[in-house]
Amino acid sequence: MMKGNTYFFLEKFGNLAKSYYICNKKEHSSNGLTCKTMDNIEQIINAITLTAKTGTYFAKCDGEYDEREEKFIATFLKAIKQISDIRSDTYGTIKASLDETITLNNLINETKQLMSHFNAQEQRVLKETIEQFIREIIAADHKLSNEEHTNYAAWQKALNDVSIVG
Repeated sequence: MMKGNTYFFLEKFGNLAKSYYICNKKEHSSNGLTCKTMDNIEQIINAITLTAKTGTYFAKCDGEYDEREEKFIATFLKAIKQISDIRSDTYGTIKASLDETITLNNLINETKQLMSHFNAQEQRVLKETIEQFIREIIAADHKLSNEEHTNYAAWQKALNDVSIVG
């Protein structure tokens, strides 16, 4: 992953974190949208974990975990580790979750569940960020397999069917 892409993802998660910080302090976000009360950083960490798991799934779904795909995810995780709110034990938990068995249905369900903790604008950002991450992973090895294409289309369809709360 190029440095610029890493910053793109960190900026997206940073904006979610900032939004939740503002929400929890003022009970609404800076743009006037209401926000759900929750453990702010926990959901940001869940979003980061889900993104990494989703990327790992797509990197491996063609039966070949290319070193460029692995490096892409490692670079993302290394950058995430630099976020001050993520402790080293949490980072270890995120990394360990990548070794679990990951299925497309589980990812879709986790994504839907996680999105329910965010307001409409944040849901769009989360979906767009994960979608961009998937596209970057798929492109990392410079080839698109049938499995990647089929799984990406299924992921998109399942998430396009989710109505974003207003």
